[in-house]
Amino acid sequence: MVHIKKSLQFQCNEISPSQYKITVKVSSEFVDAIYSQAVHSQQTSALTYGFAQGQTPSAYIEVTYKAPILDHIRSLLLTYCVEDKLLSGLFENEIGLSGDCVLRKAYLQPHEDAIFEFEVSSINPIKKKNWREIFIKTPTRKNYKDLDRQVESFIKEEMIKQAECKETKIKIGDFVCFDLAITDSNKKNIFGTYKQNLWLRIGEEEADKDLIDVFIGKSIGNTIFTQNIRLQEYISPDLDMPNSFLITIKTIVPHAYFDFERFKNHFEIRNNKDMESKLIEVFSYRNNLSQRRETVQVILAALSKNFNVDIPNYLLHQHKSKLLNDIQENPDYLVYKAQQDFEQKVSLLVKKQLKEIIIIDAISHQEKINVNQDEIINYLNLLKRARTKDFLYFLMPSNKINGLEAPISSENLKQYCIREKTLNYVINFLTKQ
Repeated sequence: MVHIKKSLQFQCNEISPSQYKITVKVSSEFVDAIYSQAVHSQQTSALTYGFAQGQTPSAYIEVTYKAPILDHIRSLLLTYCVEDKLLSGLFENEIGLSGDCVLRKAYLQPHEDAIFEFEVSSINPIKKKNWREIFIKTPTRKNYKDLDRQVESFIKEEMIKQAECKETKIKIGDFVCFDLAITDSNKKNIFGTYKQNLWLRIGEEEADKDLIDVFIGKSIGNTIFTQNIRLQEYISPDLDMPNSFLITIKTIVPHAYFDFERFKNHFEIRNNKDMESKLIEVFSYRNNLSQRRETVQVILAALSKNFNVDIPNYLLHQHKSKLLNDIQENPDYLVYKAQQDFEQKVSLLVKKQLKEIIIIDAISHQEKINVNQDEIINYLNLLKRARTKDFLYFLMPSNKINGLEAPISSENLKQYCIREKTLNYVINFLTKQ
């Protein structure tokens, strides 16, 4: 039996006040489990001169195909367990992630522990005073007559949809939480009890059909044995060494209706009157900004003035590259790029976003804020409708591979949920003074 705690170990060494060397060690048990599976897979499919297919000796496979096998395992371990261990270790050690985790070294050999070394940047902002002492004036709602009717209509429509939704099986648009185990041909988990917990949005594009067919119509508790090519792409780009997977459906977040009970839980609302008042925040607009978004901007601007954050140039360049990739997905990208001050605006936005992330992460660590599974579901509930999506400031990334929907690990998703919970925590405190 493979013991998870011993099999995945996290070690942190501070290089400088803002940089760390993080080592994630994967035990030889894990390495040998997947190594044996990869050798067997290659042995089954290899066409080797002098041997019938499937009859090539394993010793020959280990010598001839060692390099691609190790590349495959390195990629698989990173995606399947190392990155999750890295993120959970950073959180447990209260290290805010200011940029990308850069893999500096990966040592991997059969029958030995695998070593993955990362360089991580974490900036601790310097407070001018306690953030709880900040005074702010929040924007008020618009008072035109139709606003309340819009909210009432939204609530009524969604309540009808919920009453009509009797189906508990997975459908297009749903978010699905599932455990993914890598197995042998007998459906036995080759990593013992270890499974990766993932979330997936069931896409509606025809190109997503391969993955849709695995989940559609399934219910909570169902298990699925598959060699789905899209899961292969997620776990490792090397498709010459296919893996078998056992999927266990854990949770379904239906897209069919907006869940008002989860909405109330997310914002700690006690009654329907307060719920209606809260919803008005994303129906009341001024200068193309909702009341909610205005409030967030006021709060973050006040926090930014209260903290000194010195961001090194390499982090600015790193974040700028990611931001430009996101902007390029916008249909109006060429229009934006044609503006004379485009580069200046992008640079200012990069600095603003990084500063906000660093400050919010610092507060989340200070206040010991964490999220559970229910809070993740509450977050995903807000993504169901364009209006309610405006309640979220720290949006989860578009998680796609080659333009197609792909899973996102729960550890990755938690980062965005924790930031959002922290922001709400700050807003609640500063607006109730």
